[in-house]
Amino acid sequence: MKFVFISRSFFTLLLCALTICAFAHDREAGILNNITVGLHLGSVHSATGYNDFNPGAYIKFQNNVTVGHYYNSNYRSSNYVGYTFAFNNSIDLTAGLITGYQIYKYSPMLIPSYKFLSVIDSVTLRIAFVPRFFGVVQANVINAMMETDF
Repeated sequence: MKFVFISRSFFTLLLCALTICAFAHDREAGILNNITVGLHLGSVHSATGYNDFNPGAYIKFQNNVTVGHYYNSNYRSSNYVGYTFAFNNSIDLTAGLITGYQIYKYSPMLIPSYKFLSVIDSVTLRIAFVPRFFGVVQANVINAMMETDF
């Protein structure tokens, strides 16, 4: 059994997400309204040798700025920040920068995703497609996330 290292950054982000969730219902206006909180679950790669267990968390704020952290396909911690373009209620495109990959300190990211109908109450499944990118991941990736809106 392989030990999975989850960094302090992940727990810090998760703690921040839970704190925001706790206060989101008490606020009338401000940055805590209309946020999305999500959990990265896992992925499937088009090539072998990559980590398929990718726990993490993310927050998308009302201004569509998205920040997150997860344990990546190369068995390292990754932090990211980006802007999410919403094309409709289901299709998003997140563009930004991400850390934790081998060649670049900050790698560009451009990730389309699709949000399915609610799984349980207001919790939805989101599937993202991460295209192969030289120096980052040498495989196409399908990533699963669960999220809810506040």
